[in-house]
Amino acid sequence: MVANLVLRAQAGSCAPLVFAQARVNRENKRSTPAPSKRGSSKRRPTLPGSKNSQLRTKTSAPVQPSHVRQVAHQVGRSDRGTVQYDYDFLVKTITKKVSRLPATQSFDDVLNNSFDELDLDLDEEDNFGPGGGTSRLEIGTDVLLQLAKTVGKRGKGRKIDMSAFERCQQVFDWLSRRECPIRASWAMLVACSRVADPLAAKEIFNKARLARAVDASLYGPLIRCFKSTGDTSAALEAINEARSSGDGVSLDTMNAMLTVCAQKKAATKVVCDDENGCRPGWAVAVQLLDDMKDTSNDLPEPDETSYGAVISACGAAGEVEKAVGVFEEMRDETNNVTKESYTHMMDVLLQSGRLQEASSLLKSMYNMNRQIDCTNQSMLMRALGKAGDIKEVLELLSVVEESEEMTTGDVTAVFNIAAKALADVDREEEAVELLERFCSRAQRGEIASRPDRYTVTHLAECYASLGDGVGAAAAAARVSKLMRTTRVDAAMFNAAMFKCSTHSPPDVEGARALYSQMMTQHLRPNQNTLIALVKVYGAAGEWEEGIKLLDEEKRQRNKPPGVAVYTAQIAAMTRCG
Repeated sequence: MVANLVLRAQAGSCAPLVFAQARVNRENKRSTPAPSKRGSSKRRPTLPGSKNSQLRTKTSAPVQPSHVRQVAHQVGRSDRGTVQYDYDFLVKTITKKVSRLPATQSFDDVLNNSFDELDLDLDEEDNFGPGGGTSRLEIGTDVLLQLAKTVGKRGKGRKIDMSAFERCQQVFDWLSRRECPIRASWAMLVACSRVADPLAAKEIFNKARLARAVDASLYGPLIRCFKSTGDTSAALEAINEARSSGDGVSLDTMNAMLTVCAQKKAATKVVCDDENGCRPGWAVAVQLLDDMKDTSNDLPEPDETSYGAVISACGAAGEVEKAVGVFEEMRDETNNVTKESYTHMMDVLLQSGRLQEASSLLKSMYNMNRQIDCTNQSMLMRALGKAGDIKEVLELLSVVEESEEMTTGDVTAVFNIAAKALADVDREEEAVELLERFCSRAQRGEIASRPDRYTVTHLAECYASLGDGVGAAAAAARVSKLMRTTRVDAAMFNAAMFKCSTHSPPDVEGARALYSQMMTQHLRPNQNTLIALVKVYGAAGEWEEGIKLLDEEKRQRNKPPGVAVYTAQIAAMTRCG
């Protein structure tokens, strides 16, 4: 009955697709038997097309049959009466299959299987509605464009996911055996720039050049591939080729070149060419910026990104005066200077130790939009804290607290940096008072920001620094309370334990209280936890307790701790004689 209904919906019905979908849903509801009673030997029936139907439970959502999904993605009919499908739906379906593509299966197999499921023919030109591709080449190119977006760094360690890049290479190789379009080369170059593979990018670009399929859009992602390696010579060669190609140079290409020059190892590296001779990378960036401002050159006008990259390049090379000159020039020629431009200039001034100029720049930024940017405020406060200027740090903090409704960015970072500056000059009690005030105001809703893991870490360290066992015990209790609203990990307890070993005498009871609270919160101790405890025991002359701790850890995990833990224990025993 369901199959006949779908065939009627596909074969000439003029009703909207939503009614066909509704009729299918009603028919499924009628044809599905009621669930069996508890204790019955009969399995609960499931909708046709569901996966792993034997394991369905009462709470599982009904799985939509494949033919219902096909009806939902129909967009109309062609002049010959064949069903037309949503082209984006097909591209997403094939992309999802390619992302799980085994090495033994080719891209052709994925295409054929996808078209067989939809009962389509690749030779027909009217399978899709308006705007849809009509050939294997167009479909493969759009699949590659989707796959290139998935390439990049993923996971906690921000490691590059090479599997997605390998799938892009597989589809690109399939396209290269045919007439590879420029869009496919552009997508593959973007993928190469995300995994920092300049050799693969050069090979792809050379293939496109031999096929005479190169335009101005390919130079930008090609140049970005040299950013991680700082290969200014290769980037300069590419930009010179783009300027002499006659196809024009895009703003994206110029900004990519300036970004390469802004890297620290590229800013001071000397590069040579026939026209301008030998010069460092920052000078190349300044010259390119002057060429972009010259209306006689066939180059795009610079934007905020262009100026910011040149400022960063001058700052990385230590040319602070030149960076200040470029920034002043940008403010004169650009009507709307963004926060990012101020951040670039602030970073240059702080790296060179010009704190007074950075403070003046921050004030001018506030006068521009009457808002306090916490990002630049935090950068300046961190530099002042390292310089020991606690008075200026507290003044900047009071400005944020008094003008909270006019602040933008992360307010939490401002309080964290101020507390860290106080703790670095042995003013832990003031740091505890500051962070407790922040947590209380955040809990009452007076501050939009909330404590983060760094807030909890600084608070635990400052409490533990008070010593005599009272501070560490208070740190354990306070961290336990903050766990209701903030994600807490073992690193926060470890930081407090390390502080216990610096006391005179060492706070053994406080370290034990922290370890006990950590186990109560079901946080598994790691290598740093054991090292911190071993240091506390060694500093207190109780090295036997460290041996007992390592034996207990070895018994529970069925393997010995790491080498660093045993090294800390040996150092503790050596200190105790």
